[in-house]
Amino acid sequence: MTFGAPQYLYGLLLSGLPVLLYFVVSWYVRRGWRGFDLARLGGISRLSTSRRPVWLAMLFVLGSDSLMVAAARPRIAIERRQEVYQTVDLVFLLDTSLSMRARDVLPSRLERARDEIKDFIINRSRDRVGRLGLVTFAGSSMVLSYLTRDASNILFYLDSLQPDGQSTYGTDIGGAIGNGIALVEKERSADTSLSPADLAFVLVSDGEDHGPGMTKAVQQAADTLREPVAANK
Repeated sequence: MTFGAPQYLYGLLLSGLPVLLYFVVSWYVRRGWRGFDLARLGGISRLSTSRRPVWLAMLFVLGSDSLMVAAARPRIAIERRQEVYQTVDLVFLLDTSLSMRARDVLPSRLERARDEIKDFIINRSRDRVGRLGLVTFAGSSMVLSYLTRDASNILFYLDSLQPDGQSTYGTDIGGAIGNGIALVEKERSADTSLSPADLAFVLVSDGEDHGPGMTKAVQQAADTLREPVAANK
């Protein structure tokens, strides 16, 4: 508890002085009455008990102290805490190779993966997930959407991935990671306040990598998401 005018609290030290003065004066008055025969008068005129001055003194001290505390303007600080989560930008790397057309997972691996990504995007927590990006890959890789807050843009590209399209052979995961790195570097060069903790890759694939650069791409991705970007001069 804090006080807006704490100087008034010093008045609490003085609130008992009038009470003390009252009892001192009462003592001298009663001492002076000892020379008079007031027994008969006291028997026929008892207006109050002997406890009345004590109660009056207590009420006076309580009232004056309350006024002093009110004048000091007491304040109670109420602290409200709200959890703030770190927002992460996600880049989806989606495999569209021929093996993703298999129907061992109905309706197909590709459709199932697409539906899971769509469900995540629609029901995502917006205070935890910020912008979204999409990269597809098979024998080659393509950036379909750079980082955006418009979820409908990502959903549009996901709906365009029809399972009856032209089959593409190969699973170049390294190329997909390379395009994801290029996407991230473009965003970080435009916004140098982005830290590695603000970005993440989500790889969705069912096959093995048939490209020669996967190991190198993974290491490069780890370095990209770990090291701060240099400001352009």
